[in-house]
Amino acid sequence: MQLKIATCLLIEYKNIKNKPEIARLIIKNTILFFNKLFLKDSYGLEEGVLFALNVNRIFELEKEYKYMEKLKEAINNYLHSKESENIDFAFIKLFKNLIKRYKKFYTKDDLKVIELKLYEIIEIKLKNINEINQDNYLLLYSDIVCGLYENLHLIDKNNEKDNCQKIVNMFLLIFSKIKSSDMKMGILDSALKYAQKIKNKKQISKINLLIQKNNKKITFKFKPICFNIPKECQEAIKRFENDVDSFLNSNFNLFQCIIKFYPCFQMNFKKIEEKNSIMDLSSCVMYFDSDNLRENIDNSGLFRKYYNYIAISYPWIDILKSKLLQRFYPNKEYFYYLTCDNNIIPKGYEEIIARMFCAGIHKDYMDFFIYASVSIEAILRHITDEDIIKNDKKNHQIQEYETLENLLDKIKEQNFLEEDTVKELRLLFCKDGFNIRNKIAHARFSQDIFNGHYMLADYMWCFLMNFFIRNYNKKPK
Repeated sequence: MQLKIATCLLIEYKNIKNKPEIARLIIKNTILFFNKLFLKDSYGLEEGVLFALNVNRIFELEKEYKYMEKLKEAINNYLHSKESENIDFAFIKLFKNLIKRYKKFYTKDDLKVIELKLYEIIEIKLKNINEINQDNYLLLYSDIVCGLYENLHLIDKNNEKDNCQKIVNMFLLIFSKIKSSDMKMGILDSALKYAQKIKNKKQISKINLLIQKNNKKITFKFKPICFNIPKECQEAIKRFENDVDSFLNSNFNLFQCIIKFYPCFQMNFKKIEEKNSIMDLSSCVMYFDSDNLRENIDNSGLFRKYYNYIAISYPWIDILKSKLLQRFYPNKEYFYYLTCDNNIIPKGYEEIIARMFCAGIHKDYMDFFIYASVSIEAILRHITDEDIIKNDKKNHQIQEYETLENLLDKIKEQNFLEEDTVKELRLLFCKDGFNIRNKIAHARFSQDIFNGHYMLADYMWCFLMNFFIRNYNKKPK
């Protein structure tokens, strides 16, 4: 209690008198806790020890209390005791901070002794792994051993490659013992990270194969969610269908229909980003690609909400596209009215984009995705008037294209397009979302997979139609 009060006084009251006396009180009381520093019920005590170490330095109290010397002794006694076999994150965290924040705390000789002791402890931990059968304890052991190796890396960076290899081997051993496929996924992710760090291509390949097999087991357990559409929604869908029929009977063309009905399912980012949104179901979602490799982790939740919104909007989108196909059955020449002389389309891409829209409305999803991927980067470069960046490296001119993400950042900064449009383009084509452009460029889609993305393709078709219609007269930079 005295320690807490003294600490609060020193931190909160800048003009308080007798600061040196309060500092002495902190140092004396903290030293009393050194024997409890690594006990299981002393969570967070290491932060107080580090704070007192800082106080000791600022008020120059080392000669008076030998705080550093006593702290070193407490750590050394712990490492050479039987209790060190149960070493946990309290030590790992404290040691990491001592090395990073207090460069002169340890001498080279001190660190050499600690290094040898940590290797001994790790060996004991690794032997114990073979006797553990519970998944949770195996994960805990792996995290602790990994933390100890990270501590060793702070002592001597020359052994990093060997230590990383030992970490990979440990994770693969634990992977073979863990029963839960979900936990195995985290272990393999960690193993892959360290294998990539040391560029061990053979093990990277092996781990990716294990990831694929494990993820197949995870996805096999997933069951499709079936639910009944509420009567109110069914009535709303029917009203929408009647409105589309009525509009088409008035002899409007396909482009006017898009302008009229696209706002009915246009993405409202302000609404879906609300924390109490109906689609805000969980904090983090993981996505697998067609090869059962992890594609991305959606920490913000925006991609998940966007994905769900597309799925929820699909009944309306399907009605609109089907009606437009029945009414107009357009060939690619029909879309020349939209692509020719369109200010947002660069010269030479009018035919490609017309083919894209024709493929999309006729449900030729492979061609649709390919044409969309091919054209989007050229369109964004055209908008920013940054077709090619030329770098002169040792008198050799090298042509370098801006990434899609950088182009969209520039468009957003300079307000070339509406903010929501930029967000959608990023979610559709970039790594933050569906990553369509890279998947096409690296041949990550097969015909079956193209067809499996029919909801995304139909939504993209409507979005891009609206995008080109609304920006027809927009002047590039």
